[in-house]
Amino acid sequence: MHVNIEEWRCEVISEDELFISLYSHLPKEIIIQRELLGFRP
Repeated sequence: MHVNIEEWRCEVISEDELFISLYSHLPKEIIIQRELLGFRP
């Protein structure tokens, strides 16, 4: 299995609208994990 890192990061970034709309309903842990996910190599 091969994952294109740049495409994956673009996908994570493109989900911002969804997370912004759900932000007030999500636990802080999910927000933190999502942010950390974007920084993984």
